[in-house]
Amino acid sequence: MIIDADTHVLETEKTFSYLSKAEQRFRPAVVKITGEGDSNGPLRRHGSDQWLIDGQLYGKHDLQLIADHSKGEISPGTLDLSDSKARLGAMDHQGVDTAVVYPSLFLVTAIRNPEAELALARSYNRWLAEHCASAPERLKFVMLVCPRRIEASVEEMEWARKNGACGVLLRGFEGDQTPDQADLGPLFAKACDLDMPICIHIGHGSHAFRAINMGGVPGQNRFVNRVPTMIACSALLLGDLHEQFPKLRFAIVEAGSSWLPFLSVLTLRARYSKDKAAAARKALVDHKIFITCEEHEDLPAILPFAGDDNLVIGSDFGHPGDVAESIHVQRDFRAREDISEAVKARILSTNARALYGL
Repeated sequence: MIIDADTHVLETEKTFSYLSKAEQRFRPAVVKITGEGDSNGPLRRHGSDQWLIDGQLYGKHDLQLIADHSKGEISPGTLDLSDSKARLGAMDHQGVDTAVVYPSLFLVTAIRNPEAELALARSYNRWLAEHCASAPERLKFVMLVCPRRIEASVEEMEWARKNGACGVLLRGFEGDQTPDQADLGPLFAKACDLDMPICIHIGHGSHAFRAINMGGVPGQNRFVNRVPTMIACSALLLGDLHEQFPKLRFAIVEAGSSWLPFLSVLTLRARYSKDKAAAARKALVDHKIFITCEEHEDLPAILPFAGDDNLVIGSDFGHPGDVAESIHVQRDFRAREDISEAVKARILSTNARALYGL
């Protein structure tokens, strides 16, 4: 069973069709931006529309623009999962049996109103669950919660688990804190009860981090996007959640794995150990942390620190800018000659099954 550990769905207006009558005031508006924009700006990445949520603007993906960029390899219905047959056909083309689906818009939202965040999360979960229900063994999804509404989030986890969810999304920064806080204890306990991992995807929900003046650093700088996730991983490695919740698993998603040797040695002070790599491997096993690697990374250098049991691979399928490349991730990974077939099998299948409880 080949598992794509990180794919995406693109939200549309229909994502919010499950809001109740009382929640309609939270419905995101679509704002059209005029002007050409620069070649690397939001108009090229998303199109001319923006989501307006809780007073903040976020890029709204243009499905047809992305489909055109793929030169016919991906259709709009594949991207928003409205055409599940086309999505499954794309998976067949990739050689993927099961895909784990993450959001796109909600990786970057920083919604100040917790009632709005909870309402949008519930609507998203129901929208995606309905689409994944067409092929429940092949399409699994990572659900949204509202960390500031723990009781309601725990109830939502129960519902989502029964309807195809295989993980719970948190970002590197939830508000202005890392996701290893004591007030999330009930959420972690429920994740253990339901056999669901906490999935920390790149992105963040911090107004403070967003407000830092980074000078000439462009908004889509890939390093900056990954920093909150790396910080969250560091916090987990230094914390004791693995002792409080022995069954709790974590995924560090779409940040790659090349940084792992440096971060693990620095965080764990493994430089004082005779076997630095062994110290890093043990820490990942003890804390039950899985990390998504990328098919082009120097895995022979990373594996001594990550170990054979802690890496999974995701294609990022469905996101603009890497559409063509994401189609062939698993194929290119299988073709590598510098990794044993046994290790490939663990990264492509066994480890992801253990992570997501499949």
